[in-house]
Amino acid sequence: MKIAIETDTKIVGVVEWVTVKGEKGTKTVKAKLDTGAFRTSVDFKVASEVGLGPVVDTVKVRSAVAANSETRALVEAEIIIHQQRFELPVSVDDRSRMKYTVLIGRDLLEKSNFLINPREIAEDKS
Repeated sequence: MKIAIETDTKIVGVVEWVTVKGEKGTKTVKAKLDTGAFRTSVDFKVASEVGLGPVVDTVKVRSAVAANSETRALVEAEIIIHQQRFELPVSVDDRSRMKYTVLIGRDLLEKSNFLINPREIAEDKS
């Protein structure tokens, strides 16, 4: 079965290089694109390095593995994926134990023209 794909659709992988931009600069990292996550999340260290902010709100978040919810700060951020810029509030969390310091959620993906191919994974930059 063939699926019709719009001409402006960009096929991306589950893991992609993204640039996080804040008041102090930018940082490019590998991020996981997660259609199961509602909100985009950035690690504290990355948020601090690039100067994300200000805090615009707080949100209760419950991870798939946690029984209880926790409150996280929402900060303004600019995320760039494949030359497309997205400005949105992102949650800030300690992701140091995670494989990826940035998690891209549906809040960003629904604004994009990305089609996620689960077989695609970003290559390491040389």
